[in-house]
Amino acid sequence: MAYSDIFVKFYDSIMGNQVVVAKKIESWISESFPKVKTILDLACGTGSILYYFDQKGFKVCGLDISKEMIASARKKVPNASLSIQDMRYFKLDTKFDVILCLFDSINHLLSIKDWEMTFNTSFNHLNKDGVFIFDINTQYALSFLVESSPISRKFENNTFIIQVSEKPTNIYNWNITISEKQKDGSHKNNKDIIQETSFPLLIIEEKLKKRFKKVKLIDQNGNTTSEKSRRVYFICLK
Repeated sequence: MAYSDIFVKFYDSIMGNQVVVAKKIESWISESFPKVKTILDLACGTGSILYYFDQKGFKVCGLDISKEMIASARKKVPNASLSIQDMRYFKLDTKFDVILCLFDSINHLLSIKDWEMTFNTSFNHLNKDGVFIFDINTQYALSFLVESSPISRKFENNTFIIQVSEKPTNIYNWNITISEKQKDGSHKNNKDIIQETSFPLLIIEEKLKKRFKKVKLIDQNGNTTSEKSRRVYFICLK
């Protein structure tokens, strides 16, 4: 999905330090594909994950549907090959050892058919024995957020607030307010809505196993998943 200009402007401040996630992904990659050389990041945002792997000596590529995100990524990772494309049906002239789709980006696709399109396109762009790694907000996580108090975080002189609400048909609205401090000391409220959905883990795993020869599910702490796992990583071997 495309983000508003204000969200792109403060994206890195809102997302925080992504090195911890990058290191976790790197360890899983080394276990599954120790000779990896090329990495593609779907929905790469401003390129923080690409920057980490570029600094490690990997050949990195990224795509995002937002031209503003790609513009930011070009400045951050000038060595990366970047393009404005949709993760569901992107077309590139090369294949990769690893394809990533992180920070619940796939949750923004609101039908299981769209998820399957992403699985297919990613599979077709992987080298033999390549690895596709993505993470999701689970159904439990989204329901938990609906019942929780709004999430509020201060950054610089601004405030970021999220309130998640549920719509019919398993769609969740992330109602975002960014209170931006102005030069005169006042604050301007910028509002945006981002939508997500999720599906039962067994259904997702079943769809993946129709394509990939091995699929592993782990939670954000590297443990076996449970019905109360909030973030789940899928490690899929072609």
